[in-house]
Amino acid sequence: MPMNPNNSLPKILLAALLLSILVLPGFRPIFKYLPHASLLCALYVLLVSILVFTHPLERFSAIKKILNNPLLSFALIALVGIVCWFAYPFADGLKLSMRGSDQDDCIIQGSSALIQLAHSYLQKTYFGNPCSPGPGLLILYIPFVWLHLYILGAISAIAAVAYLLARHWQRWDSVSLWLITLLCSLVIPEALVVGSDLILPACLILAIALLLEPAIKKQEYFLLVILAIATGLIASIRINFIVFAPLVALFIFMRWRVGAVLFSFISLAITLVPGYFIYQLDPASFTPLHLVSKSAKFIPTGLLICTGLASIGIALYCAYRLKKGSNNFPIAIFLSLAPMLLMASIGELAYGQWAIAGWAGANYLIPLIPLAAYLLIDITQRPKTYQGARD
Repeated sequence: MPMNPNNSLPKILLAALLLSILVLPGFRPIFKYLPHASLLCALYVLLVSILVFTHPLERFSAIKKILNNPLLSFALIALVGIVCWFAYPFADGLKLSMRGSDQDDCIIQGSSALIQLAHSYLQKTYFGNPCSPGPGLLILYIPFVWLHLYILGAISAIAAVAYLLARHWQRWDSVSLWLITLLCSLVIPEALVVGSDLILPACLILAIALLLEPAIKKQEYFLLVILAIATGLIASIRINFIVFAPLVALFIFMRWRVGAVLFSFISLAITLVPGYFIYQLDPASFTPLHLVSKSAKFIPTGLLICTGLASIGIALYCAYRLKKGSNNFPIAIFLSLAPMLLMASIGELAYGQWAIAGWAGANYLIPLIPLAAYLLIDITQRPKTYQGARD
């Protein structure tokens, strides 16, 4: 169902913001690998906009039937998994000529060290870069590193969220469209192939956003504890994500105060305790803290303060809406995180003299992309659901 042209201005602005989060990072692989990049970017934005807002795939009953078949979702995930399984070793092998990405190095080295109960940050990447991932991300990847299946971490996360969305939406055509929309953000296929560490936590953020409402509505303590552990791990994937735990706790507090206290205790313990013990082993080697000085290089202090105040203001407004009966936790989380990540991403691009082909800051938006793809499907396909959630 296409988006209603009579939608309110806030909903249209939200859709534009979501589309921007989805497509802007995709400019990097276009500029990096293809000729006539400016023209291709314009065409790319047009095609993704048509796909998202008019859903041409659903205009034919035969295609709609295929979309609603769970086998299509399984096939898409399997195809992505097979491509990554064979392409990742080639992408990883570029390190021999000092090319490619070193995002996977820190996770593999750090998680391996945790398995051996050793310090996780004594080694640098083959580029000589200090490692940025926090302890939470190293812990999340331990099973995949231990089994020597690192590349399947992100694929497993996508598959788990697809299953969760199938239960949430009670229909597979929306799940198929979510997968297609997710992959339309070209930075996602690129990140999957090179072994980016950010897709797994990005999917986990969406899962947390989806499960908060049933946990609060039914006051399920077991689910709340699981969400608190997951939130604590997410809050320590990068130093700037430490705000995630108190943000989610605030939203829970608006609807369930006892649950919020328990959630805060568990999530903050998971966020801080592992990092504290690793830090105490050798404070000078705790390299995740280098992101503080790094961000200061391309974000002026005044702008950083304004962005922080904007995020706080949006979070408080979203908390107010949740207290008044809204159940749209995904939108609340997205809007609260977007200013911080957008500013860091655009600031890095400006610092790099607007060289889109080398835009490392495009990765900063990856944690929002699965959530943005979900919200785009939700507000354009299911306006009644959205209206109820908003009001």
